[in-house]
Amino acid sequence: MDPAIGLSIAAHNSLCVNHILTFANEKQKQRWLPKLAIGEHIGAWGITEHNTGSDAGGMLTTAVKDGAEWVLNGTKNFITHAISANVVVVIARTGEKGDKHGMTAFCSRERYTRLYQWEENRQDGDACQRDCGACIPRLPYS
Repeated sequence: MDPAIGLSIAAHNSLCVNHILTFANEKQKQRWLPKLAIGEHIGAWGITEHNTGSDAGGMLTTAVKDGAEWVLNGTKNFITHAISANVVVVIARTGEKGDKHGMTAFCSRERYTRLYQWEENRQDGDACQRDCGACIPRLPYS
């Protein structure tokens, strides 16, 4: 078996599903988890950025409330399952830079195929993963 399959499953379970299971309210859990749990949907997680890596404290992507929806502005890199995911969890800054409590996770069922994408970033051993970078557009996040 290709080791990338294990990495792919770990990204789905640990990075997407576990964060929804741990931090979402009951309504959100009912909306997102059933199909993720049975593998009907694939989950993605977006935190890594070009200049800050996975250091969430230095994150530049922001989220601002505009009426009933949130507007996210920024870019993410190395989003495992970005192209194939049915559910995307994106971390964005809702507070001041450096505020460790000023970050929020947003979920969307929108596929990253709707985002502006650039060349896939494949790393050795990741033959089955489709990672990519993406600009975050105005999408219905909850």
